[in-house]
Amino acid sequence: MSTKLGLKGLLVVVTLVCCITVAAQEDNPLPAPTGPYDVGVIWRHWVDESRDEPYDETSDAKREVIVEFLYPAEASADAETAPHMENREQFLPAFAALLEAFVAVPLHTQPEDLDDFQSHAYPNAELSDDQASYPILIFSHGGAADVRMYSAQIEELASHGYIVAAINHVYGAAVTVLNDGRIAAPTYSTGLEGAAQIWSQDQIFVMDQLEELNANDPEGMFTNRFDLERLGVFGQSLGGSTSTITCFVDARCKAGANGDGPVYGDVIEQGLDQPFMYLLSDGRIFSDPAFYAQARGPFYEVAVKGFEHLNFGDFPLWPNVDSVIEVGWLSNTDGARSVELTRAALLTFFDLYIKGDVETSMDTLSAYPEITITARNIGSS
Repeated sequence: MSTKLGLKGLLVVVTLVCCITVAAQEDNPLPAPTGPYDVGVIWRHWVDESRDEPYDETSDAKREVIVEFLYPAEASADAETAPHMENREQFLPAFAALLEAFVAVPLHTQPEDLDDFQSHAYPNAELSDDQASYPILIFSHGGAADVRMYSAQIEELASHGYIVAAINHVYGAAVTVLNDGRIAAPTYSTGLEGAAQIWSQDQIFVMDQLEELNANDPEGMFTNRFDLERLGVFGQSLGGSTSTITCFVDARCKAGANGDGPVYGDVIEQGLDQPFMYLLSDGRIFSDPAFYAQARGPFYEVAVKGFEHLNFGDFPLWPNVDSVIEVGWLSNTDGARSVELTRAALLTFFDLYIKGDVETSMDTLSAYPEITITARNIGSS
């Protein structure tokens, strides 16, 4: 009798736990990734000894880079996901102040407004053994943003078999807490073009680090697990500007994407050889028809109707953003739909040009009525 009651009690507890877990997932405003893999997450903090820190002239500091890796994983049954934007108490007030100062955009979202958000990534989960190696994508956030503002799209790519190295650019994010507790506040004393050049060097440094990790990862996880012949670069806003420069100067970039960012430098006149996608909002705040006019490789201008500049990320999922919508930096397009469209464009493009999936076609994006594609040089490499 007591054994039966014990088993019944256990079943009740298990059922309750399952119900609570499902309810928590359903209440999570951050859409779950749709790919076949669990998503793992780890952070690495590197110092580029070859470069002085351009935003700290008071010391002999070297340039530091913080990278969030999201990757195809095999999470244990009892694994718990990482918190989403655990730095929001510091980040959100700083981000709001920067929006107000630079573009006169008020933001009323408070740290507690994001309490229901939960990531879908498992800290330190085992890298999946499903494939011997995985293609890799390098990502850069927008000016004064943070990589965790783009979790939905990065988790999606990782769940579909990409390792994503997402860079939090020190002195470029709204706030960066370094390993020793120092806090790096953002500064754009070099201007946006200067920042894009510096961030591009960050991306190139990360490429170098990936090569070293692939040869011998001191922590063991990534040794011989990167397919460096299938490496792409992408970003949003200033991060998109950065990615364009990187693809122009470094042939290790096999394909790239710019999410609604301006374009700077010699690439405007000399063009790109790699496949490239320019995601554009209705507002086209930074767009100029001359930016990619000289592109020689396959090029896609993907315009998303109903999008404004800040739709390319998690931002449209946030509560209390009506003030940002009112001034035209964010549209009132449903947040989940915004995420769906951005995910679809990125996954389709990189599956075609990084994975080389011959069954993938950019034409499938035409199934989304909001998306209009203008393509050039198709059939070139």
